[in-house]
Amino acid sequence: GATRDIAEYKSLTSKDNEESSNLDFDDSLKRYVKKDSFEAEYPISFESGISILRRALKKGSIGVADPVPLESPARLSGVNVDTLSVLSRAISNKSCLLVQYGSLSSGATSRKIVPHGLFESETNWYVRAFCYKREQFITFKLTRFSNIESLAEEGCMASDPINDNQWQRWVNLILEPHHNQNKDVLARDYDMGHVVRGDIVLSECAKEVKVRAAICGFWLQHWNVDCSDNGKLGESDPRYQLRLANPETLYDVESASLAPGRTFK
Repeated sequence: GATRDIAEYKSLTSKDNEESSNLDFDDSLKRYVKKDSFEAEYPISFESGISILRRALKKGSIGVADPVPLESPARLSGVNVDTLSVLSRAISNKSCLLVQYGSLSSGATSRKIVPHGLFESETNWYVRAFCYKREQFITFKLTRFSNIESLAEEGCMASDPINDNQWQRWVNLILEPHHNQNKDVLARDYDMGHVVRGDIVLSECAKEVKVRAAICGFWLQHWNVDCSDNGKLGESDPRYQLRLANPETLYDVESASLAPGRTFK
């Protein structure tokens, strides 16, 4: 099977019946090696490449004696896979769950919910769900669920995700280097450039990101974006290398309370 796969790959990367431009057989090493003329036949993203290296680190599957060392921040808490399983089934089936949920303000309470979407922020996972107790859509932290029970009933009409305005609404964030930071360095760090609307240049050095309103504040916090009107956070705290150039876009965004430096009048 491996021989057939290699032969097919050599054929795909050959031009005019010549030898493959991507790999060659090294007689001394007794294996195929990458040529200097290599060009990816199947381009992959950085995230996919890192994922492959992580799997190879665990399984020793890339044919090297010393795998590439990779380190990531340890998760301080983990989500029970059974919790993920029952939530994902409920999302697929649009069905109700009876859960115990721990809140910092009110402790553990029983709730009936209808989940419809998952998202990650920093090292935590969250689910967006309709809560019958509050009669509205709420963001729940997965580690705070306990005693989850699947109910043999579908959610009510109000629980349809189309009614979750904060989830359906998209917010355009324009992120610029902070005024006291080296713009050229940060432009390279964050792949920044011109942000244009029609013939109008909104920013000469920025990155535009489109995010759901329900998630927006979580990710601005994760990216350490100064969302204050006068950029005061970045003046004294080096963590804030970016500033939100259009803070008005956070108007009526539910999760904006988490955005660093954001004040509400």
